Amino acid sequence: MNFKKILIAFAVIVIGVTLTYTFSPTDGEREEKELVLTVIDEQTSSVLLDHQVFKTNASSLGEFLRENHEALQLEAEESKYGLYITGILGLSAKDNGPSGPFWLYQYESKEQGIVMPLGQAPSADQLPLFDKDEVTFHYSSLLGGENEG
Repeated sequence: MNFKKILIAFAVIVIGVTLTYTFSPTDGEREEKELVLTVIDEQTSSVLLDHQVFKTNASSLGEFLRENHEALQLEAEESKYGLYITGILGLSAKDNGPSGPFWLYQYESKEQGIVMPLGQAPSADQLPLFDKDEVTFHYSSLLGGENEG
């Protein structure tokens, strides 16, 4: 009788482990998440994109931007720090020089309890994405922290 109970318990464990690995995402299958984007042109005080929700499987902001480069009219260059954003939605900072305006962004992840003010987030390639994260891009001459306050 004990042998039957042990055999049944073992079978339940094997089935549970099999189902866990069968239905959990692998490296090649990442869960879809929502990313909320806002794009602000501080030079004209206009909002170009207002809390637009994008669905993505991207693991980083850089990967998301590359995947959505057409929809966002993204201009970017690869640098030693990763993706360097020079244009979004037709506003290019490519030839603006050292006084700007530049493209900066702020990041908030409620799931992670993280808020990164304007200009203080890591490079787009190093910023991981989680469901319901919010990224606000600013076309601004002010460097991070100068416009807060």
